[in-house]
Amino acid sequence: MFTTVGNRGTMYLGLCLRVLILSALTVPIRAAQPAPETFTLTVPDGPTSTLSGSSVSLLCQVSPLFNAEPLEVRWYHSSNSHSLALLYKDHKIQEAPVDPRYRGRVSLTGGMERGNVSLTLERVTLEDRGEYVCQVTSEQWYEKASVFLTVNVTGREPVLSVAEARGGGGQVNVTCSSEGWSPQPKLTWRNKEGTEIRNEQEVLNTSDPHGLVSVSNWLLYASSYSDWLACTVYLSEEAKREGRILPHMNTAPTAVPGVSKEAFIVTLVLLILSLVIICALCSVILCKQRGSMWSSSQKSRNRSDQAELGQRLAETEHLIEGAENTVQNPTDQRAAGNDVHLEGAENTVLTPTEQKAAGKDVNLKGAENTVQTPTEQRAAGKDVHLKGAENTVQNPTEQRAAGNDVHLEENAVLTPTEQRAAGNEVNLEENTVQTPTEQRAVGKDVHLKGEENTVLTPTEQRAAGNDVHLEENAVLTPTEQRAAGNEVNLEENTVQTPTEQRAVGKDVHLKENTVQTPTEQRAVGKDVHLKGAENTVQTPTEQRAAGEELNLKDWHQVKIFKENILLDEKTAHPAIRVNHGKQRAHYVKEKDTEKPSRTHLHVFSKESFRSGQHYWEVKVKDGTAEKLSWYVGVARENVERRPTVPLTPQNGFWILSYDKGKCFHVNTDPQPPITVAKLTIVGVFLDCDRHTLSFYHVDTESLLYTFTDVKTSNYFPLLSPGQCDKIPIKIN
Repeated sequence: MFTTVGNRGTMYLGLCLRVLILSALTVPIRAAQPAPETFTLTVPDGPTSTLSGSSVSLLCQVSPLFNAEPLEVRWYHSSNSHSLALLYKDHKIQEAPVDPRYRGRVSLTGGMERGNVSLTLERVTLEDRGEYVCQVTSEQWYEKASVFLTVNVTGREPVLSVAEARGGGGQVNVTCSSEGWSPQPKLTWRNKEGTEIRNEQEVLNTSDPHGLVSVSNWLLYASSYSDWLACTVYLSEEAKREGRILPHMNTAPTAVPGVSKEAFIVTLVLLILSLVIICALCSVILCKQRGSMWSSSQKSRNRSDQAELGQRLAETEHLIEGAENTVQNPTDQRAAGNDVHLEGAENTVLTPTEQKAAGKDVNLKGAENTVQTPTEQRAAGKDVHLKGAENTVQNPTEQRAAGNDVHLEENAVLTPTEQRAAGNEVNLEENTVQTPTEQRAVGKDVHLKGEENTVLTPTEQRAAGNDVHLEENAVLTPTEQRAAGNEVNLEENTVQTPTEQRAVGKDVHLKENTVQTPTEQRAVGKDVHLKGAENTVQTPTEQRAAGEELNLKDWHQVKIFKENILLDEKTAHPAIRVNHGKQRAHYVKEKDTEKPSRTHLHVFSKESFRSGQHYWEVKVKDGTAEKLSWYVGVARENVERRPTVPLTPQNGFWILSYDKGKCFHVNTDPQPPITVAKLTIVGVFLDCDRHTLSFYHVDTESLLYTFTDVKTSNYFPLLSPGQCDKIPIKIN
């Protein structure tokens, strides 16, 4: 009975407690109370982690608790305060202005009536990592807080390999590598029993351009056929990859466990030799079979051919005996190896060509209408006599081919070329004028006097080896004068170009209005001096074409590469204002109530450079006003743009700074002293091809400092007006 009453009392108390808790959760806290004059934001102390592709909540809570629905809530990445991830205003989430890459993926977690302004981000990618700012604003107050998001990316399954250890001793070198992780994972080794193997070798880490990490490690292990070895790479229990391997050299697909390497090689060699012998025997057998078949078929073919040949011979003899009117021509007779008898063959005359082919002497006597041509006579080795052959005249070319003297008949005129070919003197008749070229070909002097219309050109005179005499109206060009070996005398209106003067080996003297180009100066082996030639400036392309290096100490050489730089106000710190021309920036003092949480305030340029040479100037002093601090330089692509990141070359920043207390310095460790007087304009020269960054004192045209190892794929100029005064600095 007592036990029953006690049970009923316990059930009654539990029911009352549930009702109270439900009431507390359903009634808004201070829903009717207005927002306090001041408030703070509560965020996690450490970073918030999530896996790539999942959803995550970035926690942010107002304190003290009150209804935050009437307030304005902004969420944005710290690298760009003007590109919002979410904007809550006028009791609803605004469509614009919001960064397109967050559209459709962000929302408020809920519970704003209880002061919860947390952000939910879905389908997280590696690009979403970094610092996010939660900013809550009321009519009287605003507050900011930062939440750092890390995105975990699970990499690929480890790849394991085995190699023979150098020292031997039954040990092998096992290597494990895996890529595509973020952040840096851990790597452990385990044996078959699951016991972790401690390895003294350091795990190597490398990062790719996308920020993903690759790890690798190696382990000396006793060789074994049966005990496998496991390599595990992991970020957490949910994000890990494991690979296994038998730590033995014969783990290739051709290896057999339990069989030694030497035995396996011997067996493989014997198998290959057996296959070769079998193939050779099969080839021999096939060749013998084919040979016997071919021999039998050849014998039968020979027998049939002999029978057919005998039949044909018999038919041929029969046809020859009975063919009274069939006369074999001399060509057929000679082809058959018979002597050619032409007697009795009244109408069959063997031509001289056929007689010579048969090796006989050619006798043309009695053959009234058969005249052997001079060519045929010479082919037979006989002298060619043309006398008595009234209409048969051997031309001079044929006479010379036969080695005879050329006798020209009355109407046969031998050309000067033919006369010279025959080795005779050339006698020109009255109406036959030998050209100057022909006269020179026979080694004679060319005399043009008395030939009114025949003028030998200076080129022809020189070809004949004569002195060139110019008539009254014949003007020899400078090129012709030089070809003849004469001095070039230019008339009043004939000006020899610098190229022509150099071609004859003379010094080039330029007249008053003739300016020699840098290319021409270099062609004659002279140094190029550009000073004093206001309009004659050697381009950087000409300098590089001449193989010259830019002298970084010469400000006049680098200023030729001057660029027009514009500032990107989207990348500016909230305390920096950029003018409408995008070339001036100044510092705006933040609210006194806000604690200074940032140490670096700068703005990046819209332009970025990947190759080539680029120069720009920054004016740091205007009039008599002197700035107390500033810095200028470049940063690499994908640099952490949080103002709290140290400005060092290791973090991708190369800058020249000025502070009233420290004067001029660069961000190296240690910092070299830079002693310089007050300056007005700073020149910045970036050589992407040679990976150098130089700063110049434009007022004195002198070099201040040069970084010699500025290596990255993309360069962004940056500048800062400092936070000690409101005096602006600008691109000059």
